[in-house]
Amino acid sequence: MHTAPSRGYDDEPLLFDHSAPPEQPAGPLNAITRYLCGASYVDPGFGDRVVGELTEDAHRAVVPPTGYDLGPVLRHAYRARRIWLTQHALVTLVLLAGLFLAPVGTILLVGAGLALALPALIGGRIGRAKSRRVAVVAVAVLLALALFGVPIVMAINSLVDSFDSSGDSYDYGGGYGGYDESTEPSGAGLWFLGMGLVGVAAFLVVLVCKGQAVRVLATELAPGAPVGRHGTGVGGPAGQRVQAVAAAQHGNIVLHSGYNPFLGAGRVTDAWSVAVELKPARPLDGLLAPRRPPDEPAPPPVAIDPVALNRHVKERVAALSSPDLPEGAAFTSLQLRDQIIADGTRWRDFPLVDQALRVPYSVATRDAMDEIVRHPQSSARHFLRVSVGAESRAIRRPDRTVVMPAEHQSVMVTTFTHIAVEGGMLYVENVAAMLGPIRRKYLDIDHFPRSADVWWEALKESLRSAGADIALAAPRLLTTLVRRVRAWWRGGRADRLSMEDEVYDFGARDEVRQMASLTTPMTYLQRLDSTKYAKLVQRRINDAVVDYLRRNGVDTSEYEERVSSYTNNGVVIAGDNYGAAAAGEKAKATTGGGDGKAR
Repeated sequence: MHTAPSRGYDDEPLLFDHSAPPEQPAGPLNAITRYLCGASYVDPGFGDRVVGELTEDAHRAVVPPTGYDLGPVLRHAYRARRIWLTQHALVTLVLLAGLFLAPVGTILLVGAGLALALPALIGGRIGRAKSRRVAVVAVAVLLALALFGVPIVMAINSLVDSFDSSGDSYDYGGGYGGYDESTEPSGAGLWFLGMGLVGVAAFLVVLVCKGQAVRVLATELAPGAPVGRHGTGVGGPAGQRVQAVAAAQHGNIVLHSGYNPFLGAGRVTDAWSVAVELKPARPLDGLLAPRRPPDEPAPPPVAIDPVALNRHVKERVAALSSPDLPEGAAFTSLQLRDQIIADGTRWRDFPLVDQALRVPYSVATRDAMDEIVRHPQSSARHFLRVSVGAESRAIRRPDRTVVMPAEHQSVMVTTFTHIAVEGGMLYVENVAAMLGPIRRKYLDIDHFPRSADVWWEALKESLRSAGADIALAAPRLLTTLVRRVRAWWRGGRADRLSMEDEVYDFGARDEVRQMASLTTPMTYLQRLDSTKYAKLVQRRINDAVVDYLRRNGVDTSEYEERVSSYTNNGVVIAGDNYGAAAAGEKAKATTGGGDGKAR
């Protein structure tokens, strides 16, 4: 899936291209990749969302991931979907056979399964403890109806039949209305026998499918497991799209759909901007700078190369994780990336879209990146993306003794910095975002150690979810098939519209790690960590800007003053205060009433 890359008007410099296919990683999967791969085996809905976002529309852009490999995640999503589909289909076939051979027992089995599934279905609404009690009561009522209700109904029907056959009298000699009590236990026993046989057959199907999923979690996705061909077996057009996604993830271009351009970064927590004139610094005469006479014309603005300024800022931020720093003082999870962000709804011949394949380019070359930085008026905007919290490293003493083991970072903090030079002025824009921790249910795959007995673990998992897996198999199968048909229809529609429409939305809608993560921190310490790293990065960026401006003879006093008012929002009051004052988030103070009192 490669075509001629986009070139400039003179057909000389390479501007935009597709990413090359990735090389096989040398080491084991990192923690974030493992958890996202395993999430599809824990939650089938997650796998459906991953496949839908990345492959349903083959003309959609791919958000470059931070801290994980997207290729194995997508392949495992396909593999988990096949396991779930096989389970739903086979259990549904068992239940259909049961309806023909033992209809009453099968109905009782489905009812019992629904009762057992109540804790999972309504636990989030009324609480786990109460939902378990509801399930116990539901099972008890179901058994009572099976033991007593059905025989009573049959007895009443027999009485009605006896009246119909003999007029207004009936014979007591053969029992009550010809109803032989000796046949009732035999009938109830057949019902429960049919219920047991159908239930055992359905449970064996669930057990085998769970065993396949647990084997993947306990071997291929175990901590430290060697890298293999994870989730292989995706062929045809889907396989080609998987390869394209695995390559596009290494790009530096993001075409987004909708309002939010910062996909994968989470919730925006802070945003500020500063615009100052690039005035030359006046030489000092002793301790005081000489004043400019009123009739003297203003000096021309200092010429600043925005490409060099961006490069200087990037180098200074990268120094936060410099190997020259002490091991405990250096950032252990810092990732920097020059990124081009643009709206994905575009007309034909848009330079960031490959017109032959109708697929967005994923890579902007250095020449194209520099020109976009120098010309910020275009619809494509350059950002320096800085992410903290995407990797994991162990804390060791000088003798290499482990103090704290390596673990995935719960919260990821990302800042996007845009620097533009226009009209003799400097514009610096900074947006900070926070992505919460991965959801707990996706982290629980670590309780499957590599030494675990796969079938014993599968048996425990099957017992926990047997009620829902059996009772809801048919609805889940129907839902899955409907989704497959809709995905096929949408894929064909996307192929047609991307070719016929003058304007088409090539933008990405979501990002995989963001799908699996919470939107807010789980603890106050996580919130403090997000604030800490955002301020550290922002401070380093501002210091780098000031340093570069001073080296090039620019007066930085206005910039420093405005940045200080944004970043250091504390309030210090010296002496008497005769007016209203307010400090802190959402604080408000007013003076009114004519008496000068604060209200």
